[in-house]
Amino acid sequence: MHSLFFLLALLGTGPAGREAVRADSQSVVLELHPAADRYRGATEMFVTLSESTRRLAIDCAGPEPTRIELLDREGRVALTWGERPAGTLLLEGARDIAAGPVRIRVAFTNAWADSGAGLVRSVRGARATVTARLSSGGASRAFPCMLGVGPQRWTFTLEVPTTHEVRSNLRRQRSGRAPGVRTTVFRSRTASPVDSVHFEIRPRVRR
Repeated sequence: MHSLFFLLALLGTGPAGREAVRADSQSVVLELHPAADRYRGATEMFVTLSESTRRLAIDCAGPEPTRIELLDREGRVALTWGERPAGTLLLEGARDIAAGPVRIRVAFTNAWADSGAGLVRSVRGARATVTARLSSGGASRAFPCMLGVGPQRWTFTLEVPTTHEVRSNLRRQRSGRAPGVRTTVFRSRTASPVDSVHFEIRPRVRR
């Protein structure tokens, strides 16, 4: 991961404070194939900046990012990025990040949780069940998650093998099928904390 500590020390100025950032919603895409050793996905965080800034800090705990992209109203911003302790993600733009709506996409890969919180896989193998346990810090163990911002509107896009089905307390919006996989989009009806989101991927009953 690219470190920003040295860069910020050289520049002598810090990133935009939390008061300059308003969180609007988060969108999570997860590719969940229980037979695989790991899963991958991306979190899109939609925020609004009250002022332009070259450096942005957001509270984002979770698996280590493999790639980060940022788009503002002027287009894509080339980034240097890193982490501080306690889950603060630091972004340094090659140009100023414009005030207004900003989309931050954080891609990652992660290992299943065998127990406790996170995305918990019941057993190894293709017939495993995966349960999302997102309360008590489970969300930040499952995917990069913007924290400390209160209830938000959530969208979850889940790709699973056609051998499995998905159940969730979110509203099912649409689904599509490709060879061997089915992708389903779920959305929260209202702004809600991530702790309230639940979904489970289980093997289809053989007939």
